[in-house]
Amino acid sequence: MKRICRALLLVAGVVCVQHCDLLSDEPQAGYRSSSKMIVATTSAADFSAGNVGTFSLVDSIAASDLLSISSDNSVKIYNGAVYILERWGKDNIIKFNSGAISSGTVVKQEHIGDAVNLHDIAFVSSTKAYVTQYDAEELAVYNPSTGAKSTAAISLSAFAPAGSSTPNMDQTAVYRDNVYVGLQKLSNDLMTVIGSGSIAVVNFEKDSVEGEILLGADNPQGMYLFGSTLYVACTGAYGARDGGIVSVDLQSETANGTQVDEVVLGGDVSDVLIVSDTLGFALVADSSLVNKLVPFNPGDKTVGQPVEQADAPACLAFDGEHLYIASRSLTNPGIVILDPATGSKISGPHDVGLPPNSLGIYQQ
Repeated sequence: MKRICRALLLVAGVVCVQHCDLLSDEPQAGYRSSSKMIVATTSAADFSAGNVGTFSLVDSIAASDLLSISSDNSVKIYNGAVYILERWGKDNIIKFNSGAISSGTVVKQEHIGDAVNLHDIAFVSSTKAYVTQYDAEELAVYNPSTGAKSTAAISLSAFAPAGSSTPNMDQTAVYRDNVYVGLQKLSNDLMTVIGSGSIAVVNFEKDSVEGEILLGADNPQGMYLFGSTLYVACTGAYGARDGGIVSVDLQSETANGTQVDEVVLGGDVSDVLIVSDTLGFALVADSSLVNKLVPFNPGDKTVGQPVEQADAPACLAFDGEHLYIASRSLTNPGIVILDPATGSKISGPHDVGLPPNSLGIYQQ
């Protein structure tokens, strides 16, 4: 699963800065009624509050307001556990050993660092993961089993652009023995590109930095691994239509150029998900900063019309059959389930409390 969730979030025509305090709520009935569910971190429309909700894919029971968290958030699922990332302003990872989310089921809440602005986590084994720190020079090392941060760290300062001390590490992908880290290289206000978009290559067996893949497009955000090909949504300069979706062959670690550009997509691309050799989806913000879901063909590089059933999408998830949309609609937010082949709505929006911001598919 991938999401659009960073210090600046473009959604429903509004540019918002996400921040909030962590509180605690008790769960409501039905919050663990299924062995397969969508776990959603949520944020208020004005990003004044964040929370967690779930939607059962077995009995269609939705639950909301399970745990108050930072409004800048995301969720990751690994090895039967749920990890909630509190990002800008909090920098915590909260671990649960099941899909039962409440203040009473927290296994570990780990503070990764002060003002590091953690963004993503790459799991490489049951005892090791890397955490990207957007406002720091180093990848943090984290133990998923214990939920604790390691004293070790891996510096990516060599990739920081001139005039900056950080490379703005964002999303990650894991392939074979390497973790691939997208580097945005933006100015301090996060609006101006000051360095070429690239991907740092980190060997997790040796904890060593192996090199850098230049993308030929700037400001990489969402990344999706499909087979041995990594698809990267490069936003470029905001509003400039100079980015697009770049493919990277991870066997040769070579970027293959922009497959679909922002002119054809119709706006700033910020995330990508690939369903098959002939079907993918991009999250695109149009000139009014309204997010749209745009289908495209990775094979012949053709682009379809925006999916009408996906209103203000902020995040995508795919379980091999259905496409799940985190809709931040101002009038009817929730989780929307689509048939990816036709773009038709199967059900939803399913109310999970505040508008969903990030989705994870949990299956026990």
